[in-house]
Amino acid sequence: MSFTIPDIEEFEVPEDTATANVPIETHTGALSIGILGSGQCGGKLAEAFVSLGYTKAISINTTANDHNSVPKQVLLSLEGMSEGAGKNPETARRALEVNTEDVFNAMVDTFGKVDHIFIAAGLGGGTGSGTVLGLVSLAKKYLTSIGNQDSNKSVGVLAVLPTIGESGSKQVSANAKSALRELSTLADTNQIGQLVLMDNERIRGLLPNVTLGKFYPTVNMMIAQLIDVFNSIANTPSEFATFDPADWKSLLTTGGHMIFGVSVIKEYAKREGFTGLSKTFSKTLLSPDFELSTTQKAAAIVVVGQEIVDTQPGLMNNIEAGFDTLTSITNSATLFRGINAQEGSSQVRIYAVLAGLRAPNITRFNLR
Repeated sequence: MSFTIPDIEEFEVPEDTATANVPIETHTGALSIGILGSGQCGGKLAEAFVSLGYTKAISINTTANDHNSVPKQVLLSLEGMSEGAGKNPETARRALEVNTEDVFNAMVDTFGKVDHIFIAAGLGGGTGSGTVLGLVSLAKKYLTSIGNQDSNKSVGVLAVLPTIGESGSKQVSANAKSALRELSTLADTNQIGQLVLMDNERIRGLLPNVTLGKFYPTVNMMIAQLIDVFNSIANTPSEFATFDPADWKSLLTTGGHMIFGVSVIKEYAKREGFTGLSKTFSKTLLSPDFELSTTQKAAAIVVVGQEIVDTQPGLMNNIEAGFDTLTSITNSATLFRGINAQEGSSQVRIYAVLAGLRAPNITRFNLR
């Protein structure tokens, strides 16, 4: 198995994240995933996915100045519009309306058959917040056109919230509030498969030692790799407990909000090493204040170094204690389990995803 993610405080962006025009998907995941990145933030997120082999990706923007290396790019144009949306979501929304056919044709040319589409957008700027809802509708239309019987469940949104400093601008704050309210409503009413929130203020606190130059690439690669890990594990057989494509698809189509966690279990020889899973989430949540008891479905994947598999007595009992703990903190949500051995590793890692959560209470956006 080739997928590994370090603890969040140990995360480093690969030195070379440049992408090339690869005509076919090169990832090893179970599902074919299309990416629509809107605005500068969304385009950079799409770029991170492309670097992992998710080449069915499109970057959409209102300015050519926000550079990224996503091979397929659509520049929205609107008569009388200056370069970019100027933090004005309405300008971007109208530009998308005028250029709807171009975006849809780009999906036809780039996506082909896909199982799932993620829309990636920053909610503070004009382009991301102004186009995200329209792109949700376009993605559903595209999936229906290729025979998807439930396009509502097969579209997800990766939404990035601005920092407190960024949202000091009344316009940025208003953009984020409006877009987040609407997206959370779509998620809570099962009109999209999932909403994954990434709060840059929260992440800034989790990554105190990351340089300015690597902060945003780190955030983008982090979320892309977490999704890739689950997609890859779902396509990896296990002799112990298999997390399969149907499990992964069930999580992606649950509706509501979705969060991820990952941690190295250092005291794997002890039962207590696996029972502190709540710390995993408090440590790695990319958005705060979720009530974990509202989880509808969850998955916990334990990846164990082959040497530990062969030599550590009682490990299965300890892992089962971890599964039981996750079931408890999620109020007995449906739990998909996976145990995989990894050659060449001397660690025990647990990857977890919770789906179907209700919207968090993000007070600085006055959502309640």
